[in-house]
Amino acid sequence: MISLFVRVMNAAGLTSMQIVAIRVSLSAICMIIYLLLTLAGLVLVTGALSSGKMVPEAEIMFGIGSGLGYSLYSIFGKFLTPKYSAETITAYTFISASCCAVPFSGIIPELRLLGSLPVVSSSLALAVVCTVLPFILYTKGLQGMEAGKASILATAEPFMAAITGMLFFHEKMTLSKLSGMVLILAAIMIMNSAKTSTETPCP
Repeated sequence: MISLFVRVMNAAGLTSMQIVAIRVSLSAICMIIYLLLTLAGLVLVTGALSSGKMVPEAEIMFGIGSGLGYSLYSIFGKFLTPKYSAETITAYTFISASCCAVPFSGIIPELRLLGSLPVVSSSLALAVVCTVLPFILYTKGLQGMEAGKASILATAEPFMAAITGMLFFHEKMTLSKLSGMVLILAAIMIMNSAKTSTETPCP
């Protein structure tokens, strides 16, 4: 496909530098489209618009901070994956995050609860299955794709959370939630159909 793209552009009288500039611009436009689809899907899945309630400013700030931290992890993770293993990056990430989070979590006065078997087993399951393992897999994924695309693919998490909520917690399927799930799935499928950045920028 890339050779056909170049031949068509050359036939139109464009230079190699102009072709590169066009491909980069098209790639950026496609990425913006993917992001907009994903953002719209996430908003709809959360039900923030259909609830009719104003989202508190504190929650908005926490969300922005979370997104900033996640994006920085993707950027620095992509930079570090050629030098370190996913397990090493994840280990240092969680050690640093724990040092910052524990003092503000309120868990220190409740440390006695860690002696309870149900609490320990639940904590280990939450830590390993829902936190450490997904981060390791995500970091491994950064080794083979752009950070932006990896972040968009990771939005399958709220998609699966919505399905899990309906199957196991009897949450209602609303039109808003269904529309959001469709948009998220569409963004992932369309982006994935583009395959690699060395081919045509859009599917």
